[in-house]
Amino acid sequence: MRGHGVPSFPDPAAGGGFDLGSGIDPRSPAFKSARRACAQLAPERGGGVQASESQFLAALRFAKCMRAHGFPDFPDPTRVDSPPGPILIVGQGLFFRVSPTFDPNTSAVNRAVAACGVR
Repeated sequence: MRGHGVPSFPDPAAGGGFDLGSGIDPRSPAFKSARRACAQLAPERGGGVQASESQFLAALRFAKCMRAHGFPDFPDPTRVDSPPGPILIVGQGLFFRVSPTFDPNTSAVNRAVAACGVR
């Protein structure tokens, strides 16, 4: 990803997945292009780190909290990375697919994430 136009793409987290943080926009043309270029290197779908049931339930609570804090279309997590739509959060075998108009860098999103217990 770094070699294809996303220089601040993080190393994988210890438990698997990537914390994209607020400095990377998965909706940007550079990110989309890099993702296509690197697709063959991505872990197999269904493989890799799997979320435990308690992690999955915590992610469901997070999604419900985000909806209650002003984002009614915030998706429930899935265990499979399946297009379409950008990935908002990937970690521990959990994927949140958000709409292309969802901007994770807004102050409203930051307040909701803080209220919902993530960073």
